[in-house]
Amino acid sequence: MLPIVRVSEVYDGTSASTTGTSILYVSVVRIGEIPTLRARSYSEEYSEKYLALQAAQKRESDVAGLIEALGSTSSLERFHAAVRSLAGCRAGTATPSSAAGDIRTLLDGVQGDLFAKARKWEKENMTWEEMSGRLAIGGHLSPSLQQLLTHSPIRSSLMHRLGNIVHERPPGTPGQVQSLWAEALDHLFVVLRSVRNGSSTPPNSGDLAA
Repeated sequence: MLPIVRVSEVYDGTSASTTGTSILYVSVVRIGEIPTLRARSYSEEYSEKYLALQAAQKRESDVAGLIEALGSTSSLERFHAAVRSLAGCRAGTATPSSAAGDIRTLLDGVQGDLFAKARKWEKENMTWEEMSGRLAIGGHLSPSLQQLLTHSPIRSSLMHRLGNIVHERPPGTPGQVQSLWAEALDHLFVVLRSVRNGSSTPPNSGDLAA
C-alpha cells in the first residue's frame, strides 16, 4: 500500500525538517519509476504538492539570499543562470541537458566557495568533511555539523543524477530536471544555513513555517 504523505505536517522550514522531507521527496519521485499507473499517479500527486509548498515557502528566493550572504557574485550569477535554464526547459526553448548542466555548475560553484572559505592557505587540499568541521555553526558535535555531513552523500547523488541527464544517459525530461532542482534548492538551503560564513536566516525570509 502506498502511504499518505502530508508534506505540510513534516516540513516546517528548519534545516533538519528540510533534509528529512527532501529525502522523502526523492523516495516519492522514485516511486513514479515503477511501471504502474497507480505508482505514477501517486508520485505525480505528491511531487506536485511538494513543489507547491516549496514555492509557497519562497525557497528560490531564500536560496538566492543565502548565496548573496555568502558573498559570492559568481555563484549568484550561476544561480540565476540555472533559474533561466529551468524556465527555458519548461517552455521548450532549452534542453533538459543544458538545464541540468547549469544546476551542476551552480552546485560545484557553491562547493568551491565553501572550500575557499575553509582553507587556511590558498592551495590547501580540502574535502567536504574538513570544510564542514571548520565552517559549521557551533563547531564539532553541533547539529549544523551533522546536517553538513548528512548532505555530503546527498550532494554526490544529485551530481550523479544531473550528470546522467547532461550526458543523456538516458535523455532527461523537463519534469526530471524540475525534481532535481527542487532537491538542489533544499540542499543549498540546508548547507548555507549551517555554515558560519553564510547566514542562519535567509535575508527577508519572513516566517518559514508551512
